[in-house]
Amino acid sequence: MWSGARPAASSPLLKFDMAKEIVAPGVETIDHRRQRLAWTVLLTSLAIFLLLAIAIPLWLRNWFITSTTPQEATLKPISGTVLVNARGVESQEFVVREGDVIRTDQNSRGVIIFFDGSEVTVYPNAQVQITQMRIPSFDLSPRPNAIILTQLGGRIRVVTSAPTDREMEWQVLTPHLTVTFNSGSFGLEVTDEETEVTVRSGQAEVKSSQETMVLQAGQRYILSRTTGPSGPLPAARDLMVNGDFADGLTNWDIRPPAVEGLPQGQVMLISDSGRKAVRLLREGPQEHTEAGIVQIINLDISDFVALQLRMDVRIDFHDLAGGGSQSSEYPILVRIDYEDQYGSPAHWYHGFYTQNDRGNPTLNGQLIPQGVWFPYEEPNLLRLMDPPPAFIHSIQIYASGWNYDALVSEVGLLVE
Repeated sequence: MWSGARPAASSPLLKFDMAKEIVAPGVETIDHRRQRLAWTVLLTSLAIFLLLAIAIPLWLRNWFITSTTPQEATLKPISGTVLVNARGVESQEFVVREGDVIRTDQNSRGVIIFFDGSEVTVYPNAQVQITQMRIPSFDLSPRPNAIILTQLGGRIRVVTSAPTDREMEWQVLTPHLTVTFNSGSFGLEVTDEETEVTVRSGQAEVKSSQETMVLQAGQRYILSRTTGPSGPLPAARDLMVNGDFADGLTNWDIRPPAVEGLPQGQVMLISDSGRKAVRLLREGPQEHTEAGIVQIINLDISDFVALQLRMDVRIDFHDLAGGGSQSSEYPILVRIDYEDQYGSPAHWYHGFYTQNDRGNPTLNGQLIPQGVWFPYEEPNLLRLMDPPPAFIHSIQIYASGWNYDALVSEVGLLVE
């Protein structure tokens, strides 16, 4: 029976601490959450600190290595008006920078002198852009100096300097390929259809979507949209088209055109001992006549160092002795019409004959055996032509005099 007495206050069953939170099992306390947040902030800060401690030095190192400084070049017009970004330049010197486009017309040319001493000659009817022209901003950088041009058309000559204390990256980009040079001398010619690269000295790497090729001195490479890559080829290039007459008189014109009432020899295509040849024939009264062929070339050759002429000739008969009274009437004459560097017209000629029984003058003439094929070759006309040629208009091969019977075959005019 309950007696009404209260339990003792010290009874352990009735103790209750009001300062403590009653927490259900598995539920996180506020203190635990605060501790977790503190550790999260601490670890995150440490991670960010470590990341920055690593990233900042790496970024600074990369900046020191990759940072570059744009350079300037000097454009010197050689002749005519050279356009820079459509502005005419006629002064002695003009500063060009990255992005500038240099353009020449048919009467102008110029030379670009770069910060390392390299030079690029821009010939008539050419267009080139300075895509990149930079050096590392800091001496500690291992990166090379860089000059990159984009050639949009025409012909240029690149003469690169030997690197000194830093390597040089020298490139020219064309619509068809990329060319990388070491120190040397190189020629590039770009049309809509093809790019031609010639190595005069040094070494060049040619890279296209089709192949990569290394060219040595004295080699040439052509990449055409239609026929694909060709090379390596010899550096010498024949300016003649159909010089062996395999396609008849295609690309040749009769010289002089027939004029009614004026005496003239005959021009005919024949085969002789398996070769195609042009025969120049005249039989009739002893009066002045001419007969021959001409091919238009129209090419600037001021960049080339050699101009080689070769042809096979045969003279069966001529009745006018030597070169006539003025050394101008030979049974076979070859004549090159050209302009010098100032645009003044000039010509060079060479004659062949088999007899001179009257002792006529034979200036610029050469005595050859009668009735046999004579291989004529002049290794470098540039040493003979006075004044030196800058632009070739045409080559003519003709007979001049009274009566003659002469043949010509295998005509070549090579530049290098």
